[in-house]
Amino acid sequence: MTEERTFTDSVPGGGTVELGVTAEATNLEIEDTVLSISRFQADAVHAKLAEQTARWRERLYEMREELGGDPAPEPHASALPPCPMPGRMRAWETADAVWLQWVAPGRELNLDQAEAVRVPVSATDSDEDLVKAANRWLTGYGCPPAGTVAWMLPQLRRHRDRLAEERRGGLALRVLVIYVADVEASAAWYRSALGVRWTRERHGDGPPHMSAEIGGVLLELYPAGERAVSRVRIQLEVADAFGDADRAPDAFPRQMEDLDGNTVVVTLR
Repeated sequence: MTEERTFTDSVPGGGTVELGVTAEATNLEIEDTVLSISRFQADAVHAKLAEQTARWRERLYEMREELGGDPAPEPHASALPPCPMPGRMRAWETADAVWLQWVAPGRELNLDQAEAVRVPVSATDSDEDLVKAANRWLTGYGCPPAGTVAWMLPQLRRHRDRLAEERRGGLALRVLVIYVADVEASAAWYRSALGVRWTRERHGDGPPHMSAEIGGVLLELYPAGERAVSRVRIQLEVADAFGDADRAPDAFPRQMEDLDGNTVVVTLR
């Protein structure tokens, strides 16, 4: 008979977990055991936190009404379901996708520790298409806990509807070209100052240039050559992703000048 050893440990949010191992257990089996239990516990902890925050919200509205203030607002049909990982998860839109970013439980709460996944969206997607895409990209190994798909679906539908509206005749800015004196130096400045991730491109016989997608707009840096460099003002919004803007070294809004004298303003969303 194979001998098995077990131990019991407490888990965040209350309760205990029992884990066991035999001499024949492989490294993969041990890692799978730890991963499956940690994901289950993370789901349970975040579900409890979502319930608790809902109670806090309900009680605050009740107390305001008791003090003579307005009653609680009626639930809105378009309201998002509770976030599965409050303070550790956010979503944002690009031209053809909705991105999800999260920091796994137990990791330090900063962007360097964040995971991210892209869920593609098009104007012709049906609700069924979006459900399939969400389940494909937001479940499985390494993905956030249960409830993420339900939380993301309204945002996927909203982005799909916006793309469809643009196709019906609404104007949409897609590309912004800035002519600069030195493409490499300018790209390095934007990378250092704003964290922009550039892709080096060249179309046919055209000049080498840099491109990056920012908020659904393709920003391109082209060499000015014999023409004058561009003179533009760019205003960017950044999300206070994890509520730590008050610890940022510089205040918002933040105004800078790039290497060619273009004004770049950064504000908090």
